[in-house]
Amino acid sequence: MNNIVDKDKIFRLCCIALIVTAMTFAIRAGILGELGVEFGLNGRELGWINAMAFLGFPIATMFGGILYNALGAKKLIVLAFTCHLFGIIFTLTAGGFWGLLISTFLIGFANGSVEAGCNPLIADLHSSNKTTMLNRFHVWFQGHIDWCISITIYGVYWVNVAMASCTNSNPYAYLRNYVAKKHLPNF
Repeated sequence: MNNIVDKDKIFRLCCIALIVTAMTFAIRAGILGELGVEFGLNGRELGWINAMAFLGFPIATMFGGILYNALGAKKLIVLAFTCHLFGIIFTLTAGGFWGLLISTFLIGFANGSVEAGCNPLIADLHSSNKTTMLNRFHVWFQGHIDWCISITIYGVYWVNVAMASCTNSNPYAYLRNYVAKKHLPNF
């Protein structure tokens, strides 16, 4: 059995997990207005939905930090993947306020689980260089959240242009109506 740990590979995988975190924040912010229009939500309801990401995140980091030594990084990162997956599915199948509220909480919880699993993992792997490696890890987040917002804005513009010419619909509505409703049950 080969027990050699490739620290660089694990670091890069943690950075990719953090890119997903950045993308979910950026995409969620980008579609919030469209969700409000589609479901007839007012500003207060959109505020509650948005706030769930910022409730799920600290809950995951607090409990993940406490349970890190008992569970290990792998289980926390698998939990993050599972919550991201269900958060996305619930967003696509949401029927209104409560579905969006739960899906946003799951996304926030997943994002916090990435932090709870990856931060101590990087610190453990690079015990002689913790600060530098944790700083490099978090530079990915800022750089990629800006990149994701730019790509989302640019991409949504071109997808809107393409979808409008093909279906006279916005891309989120197309995704919900023609993909999610046919392949996923309503939440």
